[in-house]
Amino acid sequence: MMAIAIKEATEGITPPILDHPYPETKDVAQRNLFSFSLEGRQAGLSSWTDAGLHFEPMSVTSMPRMRECFGWAKVNGNSILGGWPRHVFPLPVKIEKVKREFEFDIEYSAIVYEWIDGKGNDPATVEDVDAFLWCAGFSFQGGSHEQNWKGSVLIDLGDIVFAHGYGWDKNAFRARTAAEILLEQGR
Repeated sequence: MMAIAIKEATEGITPPILDHPYPETKDVAQRNLFSFSLEGRQAGLSSWTDAGLHFEPMSVTSMPRMRECFGWAKVNGNSILGGWPRHVFPLPVKIEKVKREFEFDIEYSAIVYEWIDGKGNDPATVEDVDAFLWCAGFSFQGGSHEQNWKGSVLIDLGDIVFAHGYGWDKNAFRARTAAEILLEQGR
């Protein structure tokens, strides 16, 4: 969705995406995220000045490479588990008195993402991705780990939380260095 908004804005189909270049608060993070919506692009700087915020805006004209989502697929439990030996099945998990497990006769919804090869990460590219996500209003949840990045693409999107989301953390809302982002697990 963000890529489409940027494409429309850069092709002149809609007004530009105007963000605060150094967001520091949740309010500014939410406004930066809102600026990607059609309503936010149409409001332009008036949405910022109406809130009493005055700054030199940054026009968002590109975004770094992100993992592409192809949509939803329906899969049957048998297609996931059928043919596998029982000892490799995922173990049931109990969450708040509810037992969760894969069953053969149930249809599941799956989100289908592109496959990213396990190439190494370029620190400068990883920092560009982080800077884009920070300016767009996302914070990181906990720490990110090197294993969550492949070929300088964030693989585990559970690492980020949008500005209106549960778990958005003002203390984790900042630009970070590649060394901070690519922490090795267990350190």
